[in-house]
Amino acid sequence: MPPAPREAPPGFKIADGPPSAEQLTFSKEKEAPGDALVGKSILYNWPVVGWCAGQVVERNTDGRSFKTIDGERVKVNFLIFYEIDQQTWKTVLRLDDYDSEWVLLASLDAAVPTEPGPRADADPGPRTWTRTCREGDQWALTFSHGLFS
Repeated sequence: MPPAPREAPPGFKIADGPPSAEQLTFSKEKEAPGDALVGKSILYNWPVVGWCAGQVVERNTDGRSFKTIDGERVKVNFLIFYEIDQQTWKTVLRLDDYDSEWVLLASLDAAVPTEPGPRADADPGPRTWTRTCREGDQWALTFSHGLFS
């Protein structure tokens, strides 16, 4: 099957631009600019699977949490709940990767607030999902449980 295309889920659009560098900078502080991204939705481009919806549920403040990216240890800046597996993952969002690896989503209805998904320590519940064909030869993910269903 081909990877999922870069398309915003119903009720959302791809945001007009990325967040600021300050919002993406790791911080141990109790309050930081990155807090503005908690509750925001994103699309993340997973290898093989393609573009998948996620939601920033927490800003990481643990300086011991790293990912290795291109041979470099990078501090995790966010915990993101991903629709595809109904789990929260430590994720590095970098400005240099915006548009190629991830994009911010904006609600089409600004009056409807977005609520954060489950926290990392929460029981994720059922992890069922299916992949179904839409019109033509484009593929999309359809979830039986999730933020956008």
